[in-house]
Amino acid sequence: MKNIAICVLTLMMIIAPLAADDFDFGDLMGGDDTSMGFESAPAIEVAGSLAVPFRAGWGDWADSDSWDSDSFGEGSCSVNPDMTLDLSFSSDKAEFKADLNINEADLEDNLFDELSLTYYGDRMTAIFGWQKVVWGKGDKVHVLDLLNPMDYSDFLNPEYLDRKIAQPMINVAIPNNMNGKLELVFVPFFEADQLASDGEWMMNETKTLVDTVTGFVENAAVSSYASDYSSYYTYFSGLGYTAAQADAAANGAASAAQTMFLSENSSIDAFLPDTNSLKYFQAGTRYTATVGQVDLGAVYYIGRYRTPSVSGTDFASLNIDYDPMQVFGLEAGGILAGFNLRSEAAYYMTQDLAGDDPDVHNNSLNYVAGFDRDIPVHNLNVNFQATGSYMLNHDDTQVAGDVENGSDATETTLVLNVSDSFNHEKVKPEVTVTYRAEDFSGMVKPAVEWDVDGNLFLELSGTVLWGDEDTFFGQFDENDFISLEASYQF
Repeated sequence: MKNIAICVLTLMMIIAPLAADDFDFGDLMGGDDTSMGFESAPAIEVAGSLAVPFRAGWGDWADSDSWDSDSFGEGSCSVNPDMTLDLSFSSDKAEFKADLNINEADLEDNLFDELSLTYYGDRMTAIFGWQKVVWGKGDKVHVLDLLNPMDYSDFLNPEYLDRKIAQPMINVAIPNNMNGKLELVFVPFFEADQLASDGEWMMNETKTLVDTVTGFVENAAVSSYASDYSSYYTYFSGLGYTAAQADAAANGAASAAQTMFLSENSSIDAFLPDTNSLKYFQAGTRYTATVGQVDLGAVYYIGRYRTPSVSGTDFASLNIDYDPMQVFGLEAGGILAGFNLRSEAAYYMTQDLAGDDPDVHNNSLNYVAGFDRDIPVHNLNVNFQATGSYMLNHDDTQVAGDVENGSDATETTLVLNVSDSFNHEKVKPEVTVTYRAEDFSGMVKPAVEWDVDGNLFLELSGTVLWGDEDTFFGQFDENDFISLEASYQF
């Protein structure tokens, strides 16, 4: 994507001066001067931000008896500047949009956060390019938002939209005369969720996968060494080498072959399928409409699970792939007695309809239900959401070798956010509590943002996680941290 994005940006840089020459620079930048007989040209709009977050972690202080120096013994600090630059060029019928997100990770991966061209037709709107699309009525919690993978390399610390990874799409929206809209989206290939493969935010599931593959590779390396040594010894003996010479030569050749084998299979990426093909296409359709005071929607998606399924008992039989999946869903939102209600329901259907295929994820029922409401005390707002799933034929998965062996039949996550604002909405404190009901693990994230002058923002926040080491949040029990971020928006 980086090469294409750079080419598009370069083309835009070339077109902009030419447009200025043709239509007068003042017109290009949105001026009202029409003295030359030309109407005002479309304007290039530029916006962006520069954020400098400082994060300090001190290990599991929540389980310490007191706040002393030992509580900070395992601490770590990091500063990760992040710059965004949003460029847009619009006319009556089209809009070009380029959102750059420039930080250390993006310079090594995708320079553009989004890169798209929108065409506004009389009967439809079509968007082409790298996009982030959000489907579903949930508030940063969804079971129908399926078109973009998520970046969990920093676990759940970034905001929801920041975790989404833009994908190349064709996105067509067709309104109708009954206050409704039909959306059709096609994604030519597939990208999995991005997970940390090492470091402090590496998930237990990823560790297990890496350990399994590493074990298979090491066992295969030992077997290949023995087989190669025997073949090489026979070869060198046939050349007239003495037993000692043949042994030394065979050992060297077999060791070199073993080293090469380990090097070629040292990364888990070597075992993942190439998903940059139409075999891994995705598509979705969504229809939304308003009936009375209720917003309704229906969603269909065909694609794949974002997490891999692993099968095989050794290196020769090892297979890692992403299960094909179809999703049928409904969504609804509305206002009742001052409560903003939202809900989503989805049926995830894989190719394991009977639930007895150990190499494929089982079907499941998934939901989101929640509300938010302004409280008549100061500017308080309370937002509560519950999301979860129920695995069908769960008992059939509790056998050795099943990809979902050891998982719970249900997963339930509760999210509570309480926010307020002071000083004409310049100071905004909030606290978010997330809790996993089945494994009794959770996360608390207090934060306060100060709008200094409309451009400069300061935010002080923290994250505390708890639970047993084999639970969803508890696996990161040692990763508590505080963060101070200064950002300038323009």
